[in-house]
Amino acid sequence: MPQNHNIRLFTKGISSLSWVTGQEHDQMCRFLLGLIIDIRLPNRLSNVRLLRSTH
Repeated sequence: MPQNHNIRLFTKGISSLSWVTGQEHDQMCRFLLGLIIDIRLPNRLSNVRLLRSTH
């Protein structure tokens, strides 16, 4: 990924974290929401409901 000053990369994944600060939680949410925004649903369904439920 290109460098971005707003998103932290968790190179070892997030499953190995035993303690998460509020800032790290916020950064994980930003990253995951970015993935969900670009997801393509089957049959060209709108992802609006998916985004609302994730938010």
